Amino acid sequence: MEKITLGGKVIKFKKHALHKQLKVPIGTSIGFTVMRKIKSGKVGSMVKVPNSTKKSKEFKITPLMKKRAVFGLNISGR
Repeated sequence: MEKITLGGKVIKFKKHALHKQLKVPIGTSIGFTVMRKIKSGKVGSMVKVPNSTKKSKEFKITPLMKKRAVFGLNISGR
């Protein structure tokens, strides 16, 4: 668990959790376009995620995946 302080509040989160869930290597960027697709997609729909070998895998969007993508976008400020 990692901790960060935002606006005076301490937030705990699992580091690299979205990378592990999407099976993207830790050193590789997931990409803001993929996170925006997850954020805007409906739960149960599929999203393609490219990995480091230039192959795309399809994943079903889950509520937890959506939360992690929104958190990542909010932390990055994009």
